[in-house]
Amino acid sequence: MVADVKHETLSGESGREFYIPQAQAPAFFQSYDIVFRAAEPLALVMAIQEAIRSISRDQAIGAPVTLQQLVDRTLLPHRLLTWLLGGFAITSLLLAALGVYGVVAYRVAQRQKEIAIRVALGSPGWRITSTVLHDTLASVVSGIAIGVPLALGAAGLVRSYLFGVDATDAVTLATAIATVLAAALVAAALPARRAPRVDPITALRAD
Repeated sequence: MVADVKHETLSGESGREFYIPQAQAPAFFQSYDIVFRAAEPLALVMAIQEAIRSISRDQAIGAPVTLQQLVDRTLLPHRLLTWLLGGFAITSLLLAALGVYGVVAYRVAQRQKEIAIRVALGSPGWRITSTVLHDTLASVVSGIAIGVPLALGAAGLVRSYLFGVDATDAVTLATAIATVLAAALVAAALPARRAPRVDPITALRAD
């Protein structure tokens, strides 16, 4: 009895298989894999090939492949998809940050007279800035509250491309939420800092 192994892909399920002695193998089993471990495995290739040829000069020998190369070949399609999705995710994050910046700047402009009155009445700048940031965070948190259930519902679409981590991994989800919040705060910081610097007289005279 031996542990389950994955012969083809890391994402596939281990099928029902059994091992048989070489002497009892059917005649169509004409190729075999030789596995050896060493600190520098490729340095032993020539010696192993010579040992095989010393037994049979006509024996065909395939190209040597390291275990890491086999793993890389298997993971290459998944890595390409991961890089592609990562690029889309970074682009989406940047677009979201620009969107937050635009919305916050617009809302600050719309509330310019209100902010001017607060400044004229002696409201400290940090309070106005914190109010703008609080409003921004409230909107972002509302978006996250809607987006997280949708993300969990769509997690099954990428489950087959993940190894060693679940599609609904709590750490990954928390990191994504923290990244979105940080991007929103950075995007809102500039309009929020500009808000208390408005000239009350100029803002109140404007139509």
